[in-house]
Amino acid sequence: MSNKLKLFTGAFVATLTFVLFSCDKQDEESPSVISVYNVGVTDHYLHADAGSALSLEVKLSDNKSLKQVKIEIYRATTVHSHSTEIAAFTPPQLGAWDTVFVKNISDTQYSGTFVFNVPDTISGSWMVTVSALDEEGNISFEDSDLMVHNPHIPLVLVQSTTPIVSSNGIIQIQQGNTLQLTGNVVDLDTLDYVRVSLIKSSDTTWTTIWQPVETWTFDLNQVLFPLFDQVGTFKCVIEATDLSGRYHYASATIKVEQ
Repeated sequence: MSNKLKLFTGAFVATLTFVLFSCDKQDEESPSVISVYNVGVTDHYLHADAGSALSLEVKLSDNKSLKQVKIEIYRATTVHSHSTEIAAFTPPQLGAWDTVFVKNISDTQYSGTFVFNVPDTISGSWMVTVSALDEEGNISFEDSDLMVHNPHIPLVLVQSTTPIVSSNGIIQIQQGNTLQLTGNVVDLDTLDYVRVSLIKSSDTTWTTIWQPVETWTFDLNQVLFPLFDQVGTFKCVIEATDLSGRYHYASATIKVEQ
């Protein structure tokens, strides 16, 4: 065999080996969840009304080929405040809602709308997780907060406090001063009573009840708190019940300092 033939044969084998190796190399690049948002809504957070339809627009991409999209909705383990509530008085979650939807897809780009029926018995913060799977088994996901509003359950909406809420979610008050709230308690089924209490070490130190309210909204500005003459940590609890017997509350921690 001539030297030229040997060189050609060696180069061909090396090229063939590279081609075979390249074909066998697995794609390790994960797909991307580009966006998840309410159809027709530009807010950063996802919103829904209890008893209505939630429409989610999902956009995905992959460098080769997408295979599957999965959407999970479940109870959030951490409650976040959204536009109309401040962190200190974020209402707790009510009810149960867990759902999973899986769809087989293809191509490198995908955009789809998914509609979910929101139960009429829930209220509060939920989590939406969108997962994207490609043909090679790579997966990625994106978590989004979902706030469910229920106009038929009493809802405490504290928009501001004086003094303001600190970055850690606690209201800090100097001894001898008081607290003022701006906001409302609302319920389309008409409120029955509203109660505001201050609790220290499981003992109620102050409480006021408005009953019957007999209207769908209650102005929290009319709550006249006493002067905080004791140093320590208090819990401010706002409770409400409507004429249908539905109950809800929100609370905040108050730290009184000298």
